[in-house]
This record gives sequence, C-alpha cells and structure tokens, in this order.
Amino acid sequence: MSLGFAYAAGFVLATSTGMLTLLGSGEFPPWLWLALFAPSATAVMRARNRQAPGWLGTLIGGGALIYGTLVVQSQGASGVLIGSTSGLLGIFIARLVTRTTLKHDLQALMLSLLIVIAGAGMNSGVSYGISFVAYAVSVVWALVTRQLVEGAEREASLPFGATLEVTLARRDIVTPVFFAASAMVSLVVLLSTSFLFVLFPRVGLGSFKMAQNSGLPDSVSLRGSPMAGGSGAVVARVKGVSGTQIDRGLYLRAATYDRMTRDAFVRDSELVGLQRSEWARLAHHEDARQYDVFLQPVTDGHLLVLG
Repeated sequence: MSLGFAYAAGFVLATSTGMLTLLGSGEFPPWLWLALFAPSATAVMRARNRQAPGWLGTLIGGGALIYGTLVVQSQGASGVLIGSTSGLLGIFIARLVTRTTLKHDLQALMLSLLIVIAGAGMNSGVSYGISFVAYAVSVVWALVTRQLVEGAEREASLPFGATLEVTLARRDIVTPVFFAASAMVSLVVLLSTSFLFVLFPRVGLGSFKMAQNSGLPDSVSLRGSPMAGGSGAVVARVKGVSGTQIDRGLYLRAATYDRMTRDAFVRDSELVGLQRSEWARLAHHEDARQYDVFLQPVTDGHLLVLG
C-alpha cells in the first residue's frame, strides 16, 4: 500500500465513521445521509488534482446554518440540539469540499471529533459504539499517515530531497505491521478509558455491576406523622376570593394517596371523606372570577384537593 493511498483511506474512514456516530441517531432527515459521500468524493478530486471553488464551501456552510436556525424556530427548545449539530455538520462538509492542504485536513479531523462528541449526546444505540471504535482506529491511522505525508512535503522542499510524488508512491513505509501498531495504540487508549470509567462507577461502566442496585424502588411510602392536624400550619392559600365567599362554599377534601409507584400515586386504603356541613357547596358569584389556590401537602397520607 502506497503512502498516499494509505493517508487518503485513513482520512476517508475517519471522517465517514465520525459522521456515522451522529447520523446513526435517526434524528436527521434521510437526505442528510448524502453527506457520507463527501469524504470519498473529495478524495477522488484531490487524487486528480481538482478542487472545488471556495464559494461552494461558503454556500454549504451558510445553508447549513440557515437550516439549523429554521429547525430551532420550528421545534423550539427541543430542536436546539438537532439544529446546532446540523449547522456543525454543514461546516464540516464545507471544510471537506474546499480542503487543499494538510492544514485543512487537520481542521476537518478536529471537526469530526466535535461531531463524534455531539453524537454521544444524540445516539444512545449500539451503532454509536461500533462507529466510535471504528473512528478511534481510523483517526489515529489518519493522523499518523498525515505526519508522514507532511514529512514527505518537507523532504521535497530540500535541495536534494526526493520529490513528493516519489515518496507518496513508496510502498515500504506503510506496512501491515505499521497498521497493526497504530491500531494497537487506538485500542490501548480505548481500554484505558474504559478502565477509568470502571474506577469511577458513578459516571461509567461500574454502574452496570450485577451486585449494585442503582435503580429506584418499585414504590415509595408517603405516610408520616400528621403535620397540620391541631396546628396553625397553612395548608392552602387562596387569592382572588373574599373570605366570606370561602366560608360560604369552598372546602377541602382529601383522598388517601399514600404510596408512589413508578407510574402514579396509588391508594392503599379506601377514600376518606371529610365531614362538612350540609350547606357547604362550591363558591358561586354572579360574575366570573379568577382565583388561585396554592396547596401544601402537609397532612398524613392525604392529598388535599380544592372542591
């Protein structure tokens, strides 16, 4: 494998798998998957010494930012993440399309890392793990071979150095052993990161230990000693209704919801009816009125409701 082809292949794999970590979330429209063709297309153009005009990158990046803004406007707060990552993806593609130097390639690789980080917040499926491992291996491969290409460019600038075309065509630089060594570096970094997560289980893999019970119980009892009975504690505040009208009709009733499950509040006992006078009824007035009621859950095993 020649040095030039090895670098191009590593770059295409790194940028493509970086986008897969984000697109695999399923949150983006299907047409956005066309972005996966950008790395391969730019690699072919570069091999043929062709380059896209600069205005094309400006058009792609500007269009992506406008699209992201429209997503945020249409979906509100729930679309902030999708809109921002869409803009980031557009800037990344614009950099891919207009890249001409190794510095541009390094900028694209850094943007791909940002995309992988963004994908971690949007893609929680198995596809992210597979794409992330592939990205970790290929990005190290791309960075190592990029340094070799940069060294070849420096050598070509020397008075008696080999030309860049000759060095890029050499097949004795990038060997299977070289590829295996760079892949091992990536795997060592991944294993070290996994070991770090195991050491701190509150943020990593240690939370999946079989002996550790980190989930919520099936139900939580709400029973306790009475806090309002016989005291002057405020159990409700009413605004917008005079005290005389409250005395005429507003009353409090309570139902026993003394246990909270994963789904809802439940009752362990029958409905408790609070005694009230026969004339008690809802407050009424000739005109419509708006009033606010603020309840405090301070009674034993009861949820107070204004009736």
